Amino acid sequence: MTFVNLLNDSIIRIKNSQTNKQRKVSLLKSKLSINILKVLRNEGYLRGFKIQDRTIEVSLKYYKDKPAIQNIKYHSRLSNKTNISYKKLTYIYEDKTINSGLSTMILSTPFGILTNFECLDRKIGGKLILTVL
Repeated sequence: MTFVNLLNDSIIRIKNSQTNKQRKVSLLKSKLSINILKVLRNEGYLRGFKIQDRTIEVSLKYYKDKPAIQNIKYHSRLSNKTNISYKKLTYIYEDKTINSGLSTMILSTPFGILTNFECLDRKIGGKLILTVL
């Protein structure tokens, strides 16, 4: 069984598992998925994960029986490559009506997979991959 996009499959599995209140979910292993999971763990959206031979076992996080990840949106499609400049990131950060400071954007940059806050600190932009709320 081959998947065209392992990251999209991983996100759907996480969404479905949190909807069903499961504590753990198994994802297919890829370098991009591991890097995204590291960012999500560091930002407090996941309890942790264990890398196995072909899979990744992810421990999901809940607070008062509500999932830590309320919504996760995958932006990077083959036909829609959304690049965000540093100026646009500062505009989004300063305009409180857009996200109220609650969402986290995950971008692919020359320095690796970073959040929008890390990109603002380094004054760089990148390709938008995910938005997590």
